[in-house]
Amino acid sequence: MPADPDGSSQLLQAFTRYLRARPTEVGSGFEGVTRGSSELGGVPATTLEPQVGPPDRSVLYFHGGGYVSGSPPERYLPLAAAVALTANALVHVVDYRLARETRFPCAFDDCLRAYSWLVEHGGADAETFALLGDSVAATSRSP
Repeated sequence: MPADPDGSSQLLQAFTRYLRARPTEVGSGFEGVTRGSSELGGVPATTLEPQVGPPDRSVLYFHGGGYVSGSPPERYLPLAAAVALTANALVHVVDYRLARETRFPCAFDDCLRAYSWLVEHGGADAETFALLGDSVAATSRSP
């Protein structure tokens, strides 16, 4: 496929648009889990809470995409919902800013800001707090 002047192919651009497409229907879609929008230190997030009772722990989930794709985080909610139910955890899926629109380290800064806010103001218990992520977590520096 031909490349644009910035070096990206039309196929890559189409795939990125597909990954970033916002769903037209908003709702939980996960039995036993309540879904809500939240902000963690000004960073948008989706928060999933099990309906079985008060959560025992908090999880901060950095979705995949290597800071380039994967937003909105709805594509990762099935895994996050499974974690919420299995671990009886309040799971926050961060919707960090992505590359091309923002330069490094903006996405990382969003993740660090969300983490810091949860620890300092969000009531996350350091004894039971966990970080979870896929490809982006492997490329991140430790907070």
